[in-house]
Amino acid sequence: MAPQPFEALREKLSAYIQAVHQGKSISNADCQTTYQLVYQMCTARNSPHTQPLYDFYSQLVFDGFLTDSLMPIISSKQSDEEFLHAFVDGWSTHVQMVKLISTVFRYLDKFHVPRSGLRETKEVGIRKFRQLVFDPLCERLTACLLGRVASDREGVFVDRTVIKQAVNVIVRLSDWRQVFSNTTPSENLSSMEEDQSLISEFQIGIYTQTFESKLVAATAEYYKAKSNSWISSLSCGEFLHQVQETIDSETKRVEDFLHPCTKTKILKVIEENTIGFHLSSLLDNPESGMQIMLQESRLDELGLLYKLCKGHNASASEPSSMLKEVSVRMRNYVTMKGDELVAQWADSKDIKGFIPQLIIMQRTVDKLIRVPMKADPLMIKVMKDAFEQFTNKDVGTHSVADLLARYLDECLKTGGEKKAGDMGDLIGSAVTLFSFLTDKDLFAESYRKLLALRLLNGSSSEENESELLFIRKMKDCCGTGYTSKFEGMIKDMGKFKSLQAQYEAHLKENEDERKLPIKSFSVKVLTTGYWPQYQTDEIILPSSMTSCLESFKSFYTSSVKQNCVLRWVHNLGTVHIEATFPGKVGKKEFIMSTLQALVLMLFNEQQSMTIAQVKEATKIPPPVVVRIVEIFVRKFKLLAYEKPGEKPGADTVVMVNPAFKTNKYRTNMTTQLSKTADEERASTKATVQIDRKFAIDACIVRIMKSRKQLEHSSLVGQTMQQLLSHFKPDPKIIKTRIEDLIVREFLERDENDPRLYKYVA
Repeated sequence: MAPQPFEALREKLSAYIQAVHQGKSISNADCQTTYQLVYQMCTARNSPHTQPLYDFYSQLVFDGFLTDSLMPIISSKQSDEEFLHAFVDGWSTHVQMVKLISTVFRYLDKFHVPRSGLRETKEVGIRKFRQLVFDPLCERLTACLLGRVASDREGVFVDRTVIKQAVNVIVRLSDWRQVFSNTTPSENLSSMEEDQSLISEFQIGIYTQTFESKLVAATAEYYKAKSNSWISSLSCGEFLHQVQETIDSETKRVEDFLHPCTKTKILKVIEENTIGFHLSSLLDNPESGMQIMLQESRLDELGLLYKLCKGHNASASEPSSMLKEVSVRMRNYVTMKGDELVAQWADSKDIKGFIPQLIIMQRTVDKLIRVPMKADPLMIKVMKDAFEQFTNKDVGTHSVADLLARYLDECLKTGGEKKAGDMGDLIGSAVTLFSFLTDKDLFAESYRKLLALRLLNGSSSEENESELLFIRKMKDCCGTGYTSKFEGMIKDMGKFKSLQAQYEAHLKENEDERKLPIKSFSVKVLTTGYWPQYQTDEIILPSSMTSCLESFKSFYTSSVKQNCVLRWVHNLGTVHIEATFPGKVGKKEFIMSTLQALVLMLFNEQQSMTIAQVKEATKIPPPVVVRIVEIFVRKFKLLAYEKPGEKPGADTVVMVNPAFKTNKYRTNMTTQLSKTADEERASTKATVQIDRKFAIDACIVRIMKSRKQLEHSSLVGQTMQQLLSHFKPDPKIIKTRIEDLIVREFLERDENDPRLYKYVA
């Protein structure tokens, strides 16, 4: 075939394009013929028309149709609804034209475009629509869409389908490839909604610049005005529900006709211009604010407040500013309630009720944080800070550490009424309160003394599951070193039965010791390092008791531990005494401490004695003798003063009460002889203060041995940091201990810098 001039070929090509513009039916044969025409123009040997043909396509193919036909139709529409429909229909027609026309220009796309670095013919067609239709109509189109959205927000019916189609057109204009894919823009990018970083500005740039930015600004103004009307007429809870309804409706609106990436921006401006704009007023509302929600346990409202203030973009590592404000109110509320509780019980005579009330408060606050606020780390932290603030204050003359230990003492005694499930919950709450204490060493000492009494008196045992559970939880909280003494005490009690069996076997094997003067005799051996320090007074025992002690000592040092030293702690012993009274009183049994028994047994030989004589016969300290006598006289009426009502003194005469009577066969008197509560607390604190000095000394030496030399402030800081898990040391005491270690030549000062310490090996 002879080559035809370019103009003649272009006229044939123009006829095909005009037929497409006019919407005439185009057969496959027509397409094939036109494609061959383009091919012929591009492959002519002498004068290929590739670039002129590309220029013809770029400049003239769509100009007439878009400018002369499509624009007048769209612009002539008066109503927003008609305008949008015309715009969407015009876009659809244009896209179909681009597909048909670009089909015959495939040879250009395949060879010329890649070699010359030009745009593909489809892209050129889409850019033509943007330049000749969208850009001139952009302002009106944006205003129309914003008006439709505003009407939809006010409840006016709008055609959401055409809005969605118009938005899709704007999105597709940013990336022409989307136009010819088989999915809608929303479907194509739905997988990217969760990761906004995957949606590039190139993909939705026109949508973002021309429509979305104005939509976000209009949304901010709209809801700022709305929130101003809400705050004046709604309670805090109603306001929160209104905001949540708004968020739900806007989320549905985005899903129905906006691009997925708009959701985060829309919700952000709603949060900022509703709850964020009025947050302080909402939280501090005296009638329905956060304090009222907390006091009345309005879990739904608190959950909604947390959800809205947490925000959609906030991370766990960096909470939103709104959530931080909520956390401040939470801390203030918990601190206020805690201080009120401490003040309420400060002057109470029956202080035992404080810890149960504190546990109730802790459980209530814990529920408020874990249920509506999803155990948010920030909320848990502020709760911990608040509890630490008031649980480390003294309640009157009592420390919370000591009160908690005594409360646990009552709960952990065997024979209590609490069920296993209740005990588990109680121990969990007690461990939580324990974690708030800074003086954990004071708690440990109080708990150790009370545990010792429980174990020795039989009110607890090595098999008490609740006791063991609490010790395990303390171990998890503070480490093995903290609970080693408790575990050692439990272990000692576990050895008691086997040791007693060995002793009884020893008695059977030795005829000389087989018949002890006492009906039943058992010994509990306590390891010195585990148990509290007990005073061992040199008292005078009856020969019946002395022979039993010597028998056990001989057995233990020969058969169990040959090189050990046994020290008898008589004030911890328990004696069962059988007494026979004249007349109807008859035979009775008394359970009492060893010291009480020594005093009472003196009256087997004499009917009356002075308190001075009792003291001389037993060598029991005078205050203890007076206390024992008072118990027998005032409480149990077992003894009597020669002169009734007399204040006991050294010369006071004590005698067996001839009028004694009781209906009980067995009377337990062991619980009546102990230090007063004030004396016990003072003793515990004194022991703790001594132990703290040793702990500070050991910590300083350990640090200096590792660092060799250290400046004063650094040494004090590191010492405090290491000891905080057990107690909060006073910097002044640390300084005093440093001075003492210098005197004892563990440390020395630098000759040139007195604030620099060196370790002395």
